[in-house]
Amino acid sequence: MNVLDFCGVGDIRTYLNEPFYIDGNICCSNGHILAWRHQNEIGTDDAPSEMKQRVREMMNIDHSKFKPVSFDLPVIEMRKCRVCEGTGKCTRSICEECDGDGEVELCNDYNCYCDECKSCDGDGQIISIGGDLCEECNGSGEVQKDKHIRLKLCDVIIQAKYAKLIHGDGLECFKHDEMLIFKKDGVTGIIVGCRE
Repeated sequence: MNVLDFCGVGDIRTYLNEPFYIDGNICCSNGHILAWRHQNEIGTDDAPSEMKQRVREMMNIDHSKFKPVSFDLPVIEMRKCRVCEGTGKCTRSICEECDGDGEVELCNDYNCYCDECKSCDGDGQIISIGGDLCEECNGSGEVQKDKHIRLKLCDVIIQAKYAKLIHGDGLECFKHDEMLIFKKDGVTGIIVGCRE
């Protein structure tokens, strides 16, 4: 299990897009899932101090509660990402026609009219294939047809995309509040549960 798979992609909280380090642990999170692995290297510690405190609290886990768990992944139908057209890479830039507003204003001597920008289809952004990692598909070129596939592990409902990250031999889990605490292959983590 690669701890880096748990980083966010394109998150406005930029510290979630890269691993961060706390007390000799490399940590990765996208805001819904947090995973860490102990390593002796000390890296850049640029996460906000309130987050560091919360992560330290979460890392203080009673390891005696872990129990082996196995489960079958639900069938997850995938489709080609419409944003990057399946390439996994795209670059977003502000539409010059509407200055990112998604609307253009047309005026004559008598009236002014607002209309949807035809250059960006009202999105305010122009998407070009290639360049940066696609935020929609995390660079895979595919997205789930149904984004709301969930399953229950240890009485915690989690999204199938997170179950896919932790699936396999050696998985141990337990429920804490409404979170799933897991460990596998030297990676320990927490998945925030979904509401029913």
